[in-house]
Amino acid sequence: MGGTGLELSYNIPIWAVASWVICLGLICSIANKNLLLPRTWPLLCFFPASIIVTSLITGTELPVSWFFRELYILAGLAFIFSLFQLNLKEKDADKVLVIIGVATALHALLGCLQTFIPVKDLPIWTPPHNNWSPKSIFQQINVQTSFIATGSILIVYLISKPLFNKKSIIISGFWTLAFGLCMYVISASGSRVGLLSIVLGLPLLIFCRKHQLKNNKNLLLAFLIFGSFCFYQGADGLQRTLDKTSKLTTESYTNARTTIYTIGGEIITKKPWFGHGIGGFQKSWNEQSSNFYLRHPEATIPRNLAHPHNELLLWAIEGGIATLASLLITLGGIGLAIFKCGLQRGGAYAAMLIPITLHTQVELPFYISSFHWFLWLFLAYLPLRHHLKSYQVRLSTAATKLSYGVILSTGLSATLFMYHTSNANAHMVSVMLHEEPLEMLKPGLSNLYLKREAENILRITKLFLDIKSNNTAGIKRFEEWAEKYIQTRPEPRMYRLLIISSKALDPDKGGCDAAKLALLTYPYNQDFKSTNQHCNKPHGKNSTL
Repeated sequence: MGGTGLELSYNIPIWAVASWVICLGLICSIANKNLLLPRTWPLLCFFPASIIVTSLITGTELPVSWFFRELYILAGLAFIFSLFQLNLKEKDADKVLVIIGVATALHALLGCLQTFIPVKDLPIWTPPHNNWSPKSIFQQINVQTSFIATGSILIVYLISKPLFNKKSIIISGFWTLAFGLCMYVISASGSRVGLLSIVLGLPLLIFCRKHQLKNNKNLLLAFLIFGSFCFYQGADGLQRTLDKTSKLTTESYTNARTTIYTIGGEIITKKPWFGHGIGGFQKSWNEQSSNFYLRHPEATIPRNLAHPHNELLLWAIEGGIATLASLLITLGGIGLAIFKCGLQRGGAYAAMLIPITLHTQVELPFYISSFHWFLWLFLAYLPLRHHLKSYQVRLSTAATKLSYGVILSTGLSATLFMYHTSNANAHMVSVMLHEEPLEMLKPGLSNLYLKREAENILRITKLFLDIKSNNTAGIKRFEEWAEKYIQTRPEPRMYRLLIISSKALDPDKGGCDAAKLALLTYPYNQDFKSTNQHCNKPHGKNSTL
């Protein structure tokens, strides 16, 4: 369906698997009568706890959105704590990294195919793509490249491990090919995130693991030679990367990111300590961006923004300095664990964390890809597992059985919810793309996560049916609902629909009343500006959007 979270079908099975990993970790802890936690575990809890506290102080206008945001973070904390209970040995952790490396190779291969083969010639089971972009299954190219960059650094790390000593020429050839494909995708993608991640992460890894890499120096040399060749083959994308980077040095506010970060800073000053509430970014953004545009009409401002493309900035806006400080404390706990691992091991862990961490500062990878979220957590787990503390767990026989029952029920419930969400997602796509009957929206309307979007589809579809049948009462019901909707979610799409419904109710006004309201919120939106220009003309009442 597109968007974020469970609106993207590839995120759904990832959450189902993660739920069972959490359940397995809890079962292991109870069975072993032992709870293993990193010594810095209180620091890891600061961030999720602060979100709850600040939400109680500021409140939230979007409780469902707040619930899933909090659940997302708490589930991540439970996931990483569950990994400690599995007590993976060094060889076991290396095998997991091998699996991730193989996954990287497959994603890179699919990305390469997408740059050479038209959509119609690819197998039907491959994800759709456009513009010959090597984005694999992902919705956005930078999501693919931050994963590929992580996998590339991870592959080089693997050949420094004893696991890779005396490997056959076939296995060595596979990893050389995989590394080369990754370099091609990063170059061809035109992604600044991917390029900067490799420039920062790969030299750091090689420097920190130089003694261990001597055991496979010939394989490393093959990596670098073949990787450089493949990187050169994608030079057209590299030129796009350089062109986009040069635009950052142009006149102030003509670059969208510069404008976003400047407006974001102004929003923070309005409510610096506890922020605008979880889910309050878009409303506060629209208010401040309108004010900013009046002061800087030359500024480039995105037409619709639900995230400031910087994770630290988002939490500073929605949770204030209190939440931002707690996030930095949590990250500091991970950084402390990396530091205690020493240069050779800790430096390697830091290098593997660089791509996705860097990506969070320019976009929103965790919202678009849950895979990135759990991969980042697993990579953070690697340094944390070296300094664990054991806590004894004492439960009676009855409490033990009850705990097992609750854990298994939770895992099963999570799996059923994901299945229901997947089914609802598919039905909603059928209505949107294939004009299936509206009855197909029933699973979505009964799904807590997708209910809002399913309701939007239903009401918007009914609006056009009411307009077609001249059902004034139905159009008025939509207008009343949409006016309440924009109070918490002032989306451009909903303003356009208000203009259409207003024009249908009173053709003589031509929707100008709604167009003026839209322009107050989005004074920089060219569509709304054009509509209001028609409204201000003598015969503008008959204009169309």
